Amino acid sequence: MGFSKRFLTVALVVALTLASVSLAFADDTLTTERKAEVLHELDLFLGVDLDVFTPNLEGATDRAAAMVMVARALNWVNSEDWDAEGVSGFEDVPEWAEPHVAYAVNMEITYGVGDNRFGNDMDVTERQMQTWFDRALGKGDTWVDNEDLDNATALIRADLVDHTWDALMQVPVGGEETLIDTIIGDDEDMLLIALAGNLVPLKEIDIDPDEYEITVDDLEKAFYAPGDTLEFTVRGLEPLTRQLIHVRIHTGGPGFPFFGDETFVDPSVEEGIVGSDGSITISGELRDDLPEGAVVITVPGYGYTIDNTLSLVSDGMEVMIGTDESE
Repeated sequence: MGFSKRFLTVALVVALTLASVSLAFADDTLTTERKAEVLHELDLFLGVDLDVFTPNLEGATDRAAAMVMVARALNWVNSEDWDAEGVSGFEDVPEWAEPHVAYAVNMEITYGVGDNRFGNDMDVTERQMQTWFDRALGKGDTWVDNEDLDNATALIRADLVDHTWDALMQVPVGGEETLIDTIIGDDEDMLLIALAGNLVPLKEIDIDPDEYEITVDDLEKAFYAPGDTLEFTVRGLEPLTRQLIHVRIHTGGPGFPFFGDETFVDPSVEEGIVGSDGSITISGELRDDLPEGAVVITVPGYGYTIDNTLSLVSDGMEVMIGTDESE
């Protein structure tokens, strides 16, 4: 195909077989380490160092730390009746966990182990933590129902992360939103973190090519050399969806093949979450081994293919690699 030097806006055209493309969330392979990072970014998991995030996932834990995780997952600290000076009435709760345990007592999430003790010197188990979450989700006292859960093996910090992650995706009894949706609310920054971390599903969308007009801008110049940093913004995409942007170099005329799929050193820069304004910015350093040619992109989810591309244009001229503006 040829490349026009006059268009800054390209109408979206796809084959009939690509008239409807669905983009959906499908990733259940996240590691506990990645889950911990996402929860930390959402301020739901602090780690063991307040200055540098140190999850210490293999470290031992106790009932107080587990209850703090439950409290953060349930967003108690932002509740109207949250009391930062709350007192649990137990004699063995550390000061840093006191308001969290106190709130749990008031919510009838925990009853302690008797004799004015929370039992913080005892191991926290899978059965205990799941029961706390079940009570908070409005499922009632499921201690007996959870008999199949391990009540003998002590959880470690990695287990707290995994249990919290699973609980965040649940909908309380009588509710309509998951716990994480409730926590996020209308906070777009949190939503983008949760989307990027696969904690909330991406929207499923049907692409109607007649409704989309994609543009590319924010290019600094029309001529780039290997090693330069190339940055551009693609606009007109469906907001808050994960989008792949493949950058290629066209090295010949119509019918000639493209050069590779990865223009940048790190191909991960070609994937990200589209913002609420329908834009995504792609930035990276051009490889040193690139041939001369015009830079084009493809947007797979919108029907752009090898034969149906979007040319990068700056100041009315195709963006070129390895050439000089004077040539």
